[in-house]
Amino acid sequence: MYKQDYKLPQFDYFQFGNVHCGSLGALRWRIEPRPKEDPPVLHAWKWKNGLCFEKREEDCPEADFPLSPEGLEQLEEGFSQSKAKCRRKKPSPPQHSRDREGLLGRLFYRGTRRLM
Repeated sequence: MYKQDYKLPQFDYFQFGNVHCGSLGALRWRIEPRPKEDPPVLHAWKWKNGLCFEKREEDCPEADFPLSPEGLEQLEEGFSQSKAKCRRKKPSPPQHSRDREGLLGRLFYRGTRRLM
């Protein structure tokens, strides 16, 4: 399962009131415990614009999960589905260094002309 690539903190982390922010590729998320609400919840946001929490999209998905180990498992399952969609693509193989169109190619050919 893809969630093994990035695991959320243990439940104790949230039980002590800590906020967790994370990212994987273009996917960003923030999980905030809200123990004073009735019932206590883990409030989660996720967005894909690659920016910080303050500059995320206004209509990004938000959800509440019970502030319990079971709620954290539900949250992880939801995020693992999103993370699987945001897997990074493998970079394309580099172009040949003698490619005159690319930056390295131009630098290479300029340099060889000077040496000749």
